[in-house]
Amino acid sequence: MSTLGVADGKRRAVMPLALWLAALAVIFLTLPFGLYRLLEAADADKRELLLDSVRDRGRLAMEVLRPVLSETADRGLIEAPAVINTVAADDNVLRLFFRPADSAAAGFYYVAAAPARNSDELERERQSLQGLGVFAHLSAACGDGRAVVGRHRLAETEEEVVTAVTPLLTADGCWALLTALSTAAYQNSSIGRPYWETPEIRFGAIAYVGSLVVAAMIVWLIWRGLRQLMERARAIRLAGGGSGGFADDIGPREFVEVGRELDRLVSALDRSAQLIREVAVENAHAFKRPVAIIRQSIEPVRRRADDARLARAVEVIDQALDRLESLITAAWRVDDLVACLIHPRREVIDVSARLREIAAAYGKMGAGGGINFSADITPEISLRAAVELIDGIVENLLDNALSFTPAGGAISLSLRHAAAGIEIVVSDTGCGVPEISLPKIFDRYYTKRTGTSNREEIGHLGLGLWLVRRNAEALGGSVAARNKSTGGLEISVKFPISDGNG
Repeated sequence: MSTLGVADGKRRAVMPLALWLAALAVIFLTLPFGLYRLLEAADADKRELLLDSVRDRGRLAMEVLRPVLSETADRGLIEAPAVINTVAADDNVLRLFFRPADSAAAGFYYVAAAPARNSDELERERQSLQGLGVFAHLSAACGDGRAVVGRHRLAETEEEVVTAVTPLLTADGCWALLTALSTAAYQNSSIGRPYWETPEIRFGAIAYVGSLVVAAMIVWLIWRGLRQLMERARAIRLAGGGSGGFADDIGPREFVEVGRELDRLVSALDRSAQLIREVAVENAHAFKRPVAIIRQSIEPVRRRADDARLARAVEVIDQALDRLESLITAAWRVDDLVACLIHPRREVIDVSARLREIAAAYGKMGAGGGINFSADITPEISLRAAVELIDGIVENLLDNALSFTPAGGAISLSLRHAAAGIEIVVSDTGCGVPEISLPKIFDRYYTKRTGTSNREEIGHLGLGLWLVRRNAEALGGSVAARNKSTGGLEISVKFPISDGNG
């Protein structure tokens, strides 16, 4: 169960930030439309209530006027101006119009107003109402006998008013009562206009756009900070220090604090690597001194070892000391590798030139053992890496080949371009490796080549190829081995040309 939990945690960690940002963007883009639909539906109910209120106010006023207007047109024309003032309120304006039944084409006559207007004011108001299209509402209301509600903006004051036209159809003609309301409840509503033009929606849109801009700025700052941290980490990893710290001009203060902690971590890693190197050297010297004393101490015994059992004991002691010295050297090399892997100091290396130097040295060693050594190195191949790691790879491969190639055999070293990278290949004409053991030869302390004696294996602890694999993987590469059809072993190490390599 715990393993599954770890795997699930890794899968969650792999999910890119861009996917989360895309999901956030989708929410930001779709949420306003959903909220708008919900608010629009709620506003429709509110608008119906307000419309009913507007119509009711017009109907109430018309009910008061009905006894006067429904008898005769003459009575209505005479008494309506006095009655209309009794139903007027502070928040509305009433206008009464009449269109005789026998002269519909002539239009409406202005009958009464509350508050009252003089003739000049009535003429200006008539022109204003005509410009606003109010008379069209009068005709519509008289046409079907139902109240008509509209919304208008007064040109003089830029004030918005809601009007309700309440008709009363009589035998003499059509009476139309225009109720103009300018209260805030009606002005801020969506009566007579699209819902998106209401003040609350406009304010909400401004607030939403503002929050969207702020969110985008925050996301951009976080994204930029992460990108800068990643670029600094890559630069430090590739350059191995000396390229500035994480906290240098990294953006928001929080990222600067994170950068400082990362700088402290890198410094701690540097100190740890240096301490491991120092301790490894001190331990190697400390362990080799007793070994040297033991060798010197058994020399007198060796010279007087006439007895076979005593001679065999001296031989066993020599083998044990050889083994111990190999272990000391191997431990030092492992500690040095660990220190290098903690924080490798990378630089652009001319691998071709480096391999030519190593090939020259090992060519002399091979000639001394009667081994034919050849090198095929493609010129001008560079790689960003740690020199110690590249040297460790090539030298361990060649040491391994020299150890198991008999006199008269051959060793070859090649450097060439490969698919999307470079490849180092070392092959020999030794005894090869059993196929069943090929996957294990890069394991630590594994040494099972055939054709060697116990004495020959004393100096080979199975660390060389393990070091090759660790160094290659530390540089982003891979290693593989195969038995050649003509006999011998071939080991190839591939490095991708990426992350500044070239």
